[in-house]
Amino acid sequence: MYQKCEKKLPINLLVVTFLMLAQVPDVKAQENEVSLFTIEQFLFKTENGDNIKAEKGILYVPENRNNSNSRLIPINFIRFKSLSKNPGSPIVYLAGGPGGSGIQVANGNYHSLFEPMLEVADVIVFDQRGTGEQSMVCPDKIFLPMDRSANRNEMLDIFIKGSLKCKEYWESKGYDLSGYTTVESAHDVDELRKALGIKKISLIGSSYGSHYALAILKLHENSIDRVVIAGIEGLNHTLKLPSSYDRHLEDLNNLVQLDSKLSGKIPDLKEMLREVLQQLEKEPKHVIIVDKKSGENIEVVIGKFEVQLLISSLSGRRSLGIIPAMIYNLHRGDFTDFATMINRLKRKGLSLSAMTVMMDGASSASKARLKQISNEAKTSLFGQVMNFPFPEVGNAWGAPDLGDTYRAPIKSKCQILIISGTMDARTPILNGEETAKKLSNSQQLIVKGAYHPPSFTDKNIQERIINFLKGQPFSILPIEGSKINFKAID
Repeated sequence: MYQKCEKKLPINLLVVTFLMLAQVPDVKAQENEVSLFTIEQFLFKTENGDNIKAEKGILYVPENRNNSNSRLIPINFIRFKSLSKNPGSPIVYLAGGPGGSGIQVANGNYHSLFEPMLEVADVIVFDQRGTGEQSMVCPDKIFLPMDRSANRNEMLDIFIKGSLKCKEYWESKGYDLSGYTTVESAHDVDELRKALGIKKISLIGSSYGSHYALAILKLHENSIDRVVIAGIEGLNHTLKLPSSYDRHLEDLNNLVQLDSKLSGKIPDLKEMLREVLQQLEKEPKHVIIVDKKSGENIEVVIGKFEVQLLISSLSGRRSLGIIPAMIYNLHRGDFTDFATMINRLKRKGLSLSAMTVMMDGASSASKARLKQISNEAKTSLFGQVMNFPFPEVGNAWGAPDLGDTYRAPIKSKCQILIISGTMDARTPILNGEETAKKLSNSQQLIVKGAYHPPSFTDKNIQERIINFLKGQPFSILPIEGSKINFKAID
């Protein structure tokens, strides 16, 4: 018998109950695993204060389907009803992360993101296991050393020791962490589909949401109508390639050379960063900054790892426009602004979610990809820092390995729209191309200048998504994205 999750949630007694804690003879058979399902009408308050009629509910699912004694955990969801007279298959939005909450996304983006989709079909948002009201954020942050620089191995040791306290915390509360994998989450979505009485659903997600969508497609293809994914993280793309970040820096340099205000001062962005890293590898930089609140002088130690970590974290994201000026200042010996950012990061500490560690730890990478990452790291300017603290933290936590069968390329005849940005270092265009190889009815849309991930709220992108979901013709010619605004150099 499944044991119900200890955390109490309000349940409307007038709602529909499908199966009440039924004995499940085979935990691997998906058809009989829905144990409790509730749904009710309510008014959803949008980001601008509008009240929208919608449905909300809770689906209880096994925390670990491989354990016949698993407790049940709640999956909270909201269903927005379509504005169309002839709606298509309901659209399920898959939040990124892993660790993002679909309901929280709706709270801040209903009108810009979800309202346009209601022209096509109902839209369903939900909190993946371990997110939203069931968030598994660690109670304590992890602090990196303030008094010295350290290499990746030392930072990993510090991070893993701190993170294991989080693992112990959630396990002490009765959580079966081995149940927090993308495979289990994929089954959650299919159980929600069945509980709502839906024959087929369409999926939309970006970044980790694309990984999630591909897992659902692989495990439950017969239940899927159409798929829209952006910023593609394929099933073997959880760990990033160092070469993607090197190419991104080259692409960024090409744009710098087209900027008359920057090109004269930055002849080669990649070479300038290489020289900075070589100097810091020989001797870390000690920088004195002034604390704005106390007025006290603070010494910040900056080494190669800190520069690699911060620049890689900015690469391919909204803030990538500050990278050229940052490297320029470091190259000329001005570390003040950089030291201020590093000091703020280290003082704030690193937040972590047990759900994130287990999800990414389980997805990880094939042996071949791990070997490729290791080989590329030997010559890359960024080493393996873009994956910090993975895969090591996942291994330390004992995350279950989903295996290479899970990571193998997907074969499907479903209609799939793949959206990639030219300035996305984390999930480059190559990821989309690799994913599309065995998807016979896929189309790839390129967004020029888009960082990670291409935005579903961009009007040009959104128009093509809506037409795709309606099954109507649309252009696959590249979209001109927003121009990158580079920070000025003094």
